[in-house]
Amino acid sequence: MDIDRLLSLMVEKSASDLFITAGIPPSIKLHGRIVPVTTTPLSPEKARETVLSTMNDKQRNEFAEKKELNYAISVRGVGRFRASAFFPAQPRRHGAASHRDQYSQD
Repeated sequence: MDIDRLLSLMVEKSASDLFITAGIPPSIKLHGRIVPVTTTPLSPEKARETVLSTMNDKQRNEFAEKKELNYAISVRGVGRFRASAFFPAQPRRHGAASHRDQYSQD
């Protein structure tokens, strides 16, 4: 499932957040609970690919350098989202991102 479809599902379900994390399925925060939206955990490669696909080149470079990035993305017809990408503190963990809906239509 690509990021546009995940963000569309988030808005459709009125979820507040979308989480992309290696080793677990993509998940949304719905009524205060974190709920997986698929049954398939994301591989480290797929999680990284999904997160990086939301960034432009400048953002990718900053993320590579600082290991974290706060930015915004828009999906036409769906909305605008605040995104926070980071590498967790645990050395064996892979990158993660959360996206928060700003509830504005494009």
